[in-house]
Amino acid sequence: RRGYIMDSSVPKGESMPSNSSRSKRQSRSSLSTINLYTLGTSVDATPAVVLSTDHERIVFNAGEGLQRMCMEHRVRLMKLSNIFLTRVSSDTIGGLPGLMLTAADMGVEKINIHGPKSAKELITFASMTFAKRDELDLSINTLQEKDWSFPSNLSGIEIKCLELRSSRPGSESTKGREAETASSSSKATPILAQGNLKRRAEAQHVGAKRPRTDNSSAPIDDCRRGNEYDNDDNASDDKKAMGQEDNAGADPKTSGGEVFCLIGRVPATPGTFNIKRARALGIKPGPVFATLKRGEPVECKFKDGTSRVVNPSEVVEEGHPPTRFAIIDCPDQSFLDSLVNHSKLKPDTQLDTKNGTIRCVVHLAPKHIIKQEKYKKWASAFAPKACHLLVHNSCCGRQVVWRASELNIKMLRIVSPQVFHEPTPVTETVSPVPSFTVAKHLGKFCLFPYKKIGYNVSDVPSMVTKEDLKQKFGEMGTSLQQYMTKVSEYLKEAMAEFRIQRSPSPKDDTSLTSRSTGPGTTGLPSRASIPQSLIPELKSMRPRLSLEEIIAQYKESMEAKENDSGQEFDGGGSILFLGTGSAIPSKYRNVSAIYLSLSSPSSPSRTRGMLLDCGEGTYSQLIRRFGLEGTKEVLLGLNVVWISHMHADHHLGLLTILRMRHEIIKALPDKKRLLVIGPNQLKEWLGKFNELSLEPSPFDFAENYHLREKQWSLMPTASQTSHSWPAHALVAVNRLKEELGITAFKTVSVRHCRDAWAAVVELQTGCKIAYSGDCRPSENFSRVGRYAHILIHEATFDEDLQQEAYLRKHCTAGEAISVARRMRAEKLLLTHFSQRYPKIPAAIESEITPKNNDDNKVANNTDDGKACNDSGDIGDIGVIGVAFDMMHVRLSDLWRLPMFLVPFRWLFPCE
Repeated sequence: RRGYIMDSSVPKGESMPSNSSRSKRQSRSSLSTINLYTLGTSVDATPAVVLSTDHERIVFNAGEGLQRMCMEHRVRLMKLSNIFLTRVSSDTIGGLPGLMLTAADMGVEKINIHGPKSAKELITFASMTFAKRDELDLSINTLQEKDWSFPSNLSGIEIKCLELRSSRPGSESTKGREAETASSSSKATPILAQGNLKRRAEAQHVGAKRPRTDNSSAPIDDCRRGNEYDNDDNASDDKKAMGQEDNAGADPKTSGGEVFCLIGRVPATPGTFNIKRARALGIKPGPVFATLKRGEPVECKFKDGTSRVVNPSEVVEEGHPPTRFAIIDCPDQSFLDSLVNHSKLKPDTQLDTKNGTIRCVVHLAPKHIIKQEKYKKWASAFAPKACHLLVHNSCCGRQVVWRASELNIKMLRIVSPQVFHEPTPVTETVSPVPSFTVAKHLGKFCLFPYKKIGYNVSDVPSMVTKEDLKQKFGEMGTSLQQYMTKVSEYLKEAMAEFRIQRSPSPKDDTSLTSRSTGPGTTGLPSRASIPQSLIPELKSMRPRLSLEEIIAQYKESMEAKENDSGQEFDGGGSILFLGTGSAIPSKYRNVSAIYLSLSSPSSPSRTRGMLLDCGEGTYSQLIRRFGLEGTKEVLLGLNVVWISHMHADHHLGLLTILRMRHEIIKALPDKKRLLVIGPNQLKEWLGKFNELSLEPSPFDFAENYHLREKQWSLMPTASQTSHSWPAHALVAVNRLKEELGITAFKTVSVRHCRDAWAAVVELQTGCKIAYSGDCRPSENFSRVGRYAHILIHEATFDEDLQQEAYLRKHCTAGEAISVARRMRAEKLLLTHFSQRYPKIPAAIESEITPKNNDDNKVANNTDDGKACNDSGDIGDIGVIGVAFDMMHVRLSDLWRLPMFLVPFRWLFPCE
């Protein structure tokens, strides 16, 4: 199948044994192919290189989106054996924690990770906290140039590393840094105390005492249980939390500066024994054959009675010499001199030595480094006969990487091109060096067999065309034209019915136009002018008002919608779903991320925004929606990222967002840091990454606990000071108000994992938005989000998996709807669907379909142990929508979403 890295050694339907159980008898002689695949070579992806053999997969760099690419193109993660990291950066390590978790869940028992010393420290932190899998045997090895090599027992491939040293003053590669590192590593308590990490990891699964933000020894209750703890943070702690210490800054003297290049060697292959030739010479089968196969001469007697010594070359065809490949990483100018002057990276003038000729060089360097004459001259001399592949996204333009998702969007655009926008167009780029080749996503360089050596792009995904849509609809038993006609007619009827419901009947015209001034009259439209079927909806919208006031507000809002000329809700605003899946990304749904676009109070013409969760691949999704330049504008206006909890699928995209935003603002006079609000452990992870990364990115931080709902009742006035509000939390509150017009940002502790939160955002415009994160139904959340205009709630499982939802601390679609009713939310958007539902959950439609009164009852208890209000306090929901990736809808257009549910069901019928 096109675009698949298929497994030629395992029959279809059978699984590959785990690494630990594979027989060492599998040797290089049994190999049929060795391919070097280039993945993610596009501006909306992160490049990676995968060495694929019959017996194993070896990955070079694991940036964001790697596991999603592996799943879409069926790269067998069961065969993942080794991962090499050339340096520590978000584009080399951003996808590693997710890849580790996915591999462990698939049954991989052991993974060997090889990288710089700083990578070992960082991966240890992740694997003992949010990326913890006890069943995965994780071996983390430090790359060392001196006397270091990696031999693969499965494929016979040998890999050696070469270290580059930065010329930047005070970098880690200087002797002073090495001495400092050696001194710190000899202490009994290293930078990353593994004992503390172990206890911290165990605390996630039990109600252990939580470490205080002021690092004092007093115990702190687990916030998951809703308990309070002391928050008398001192000034130094506030400085740490706001990222004002250079632990979260960009000081090259303390950041990781190790960069490695890798040279791989595919072993020589012996010649094939030619039986026909041996028989023609009169050699009898038997032990003589085996001796000649081993390359040893043997004296043979022939039928005519003569004898002589037969050399192996007479009956054994010529074998093939070893071949080599190189992974070259030069991330910035400071490493260029070390690269071109490295003693082991001199020109490869001897083409057929015992070590083999370098046939492929993969360049990870960015375009501005590749274009330098010094680099081009070195590369051409280093491997003159090699195929030079450029994989950095600055060299590759926009390629088709997420083809399945793009086909999905093309289909959804038939329903609403205003909500589902065309992804940025594919662009062809020219190599900055004429003799170099711009790599393609899913291109492969064949290293074995020898006669097929070369770069092959036959499996590169093609653009989605109209013919692909026709074929897709043909597989569904219909045609593209029939579906378009059916959808068009349905939407016209739905809109007409909606307008009829909003319009008064002729007999009620006087009630709309005449304003009585007699005693006892209100001058408002009569109740008879509103369709009876909409009365429950009206009651749920503003229950604190009288029915007459509700009707008047409803009429005004409907007239505003009908006369809408493109202006957005309350001065501007939209919601972009960048990821709507749970746990792991799939080819249809990425993991959680929602971009909320708002107008700046100080500059209404300038769009500001915030991210609600930031799963892996968020930056790539932004590029697909806005393009490269548009994404720069989005990041420039991005003020806040809120993280609900520390599960990997909700925060791993933050590393790239921080790095890319920092690259944009560092040249600007106003270098305002990104405000990150999240769990306490997130601050530790980001701080540790900045400490060890080659490209640290400063940030400001506020903890979810300090913005909890109870805290807002203690908000001081402008002339007061409050000891109950930490300084960094007050700074965060002021930034939210000044930059985004957010008057209140209330967090609510929910039941999912330790330090898990939901959020309720209140805007100056009066709009109220509630977001659940991951959780079980929560009465506290329903209470704090009361009368929300928009509720975005997770709906991980279908109704037939209620027990699994309970055990995994998630919600079903029905439970999410119950929360919305208790909250009296006007609009409900369902997201965070299990990846077992590739497109739309089967039970969503049945949950949305009106039921009888008995079926419409809501459970009396929620998972936070609090009884819900009586049935009279439960309202109906005006709008229910199902979120898809890349769904970008204005706040003023949310009322249209229920009309799309039936066309969605036609697109994705239940199987």
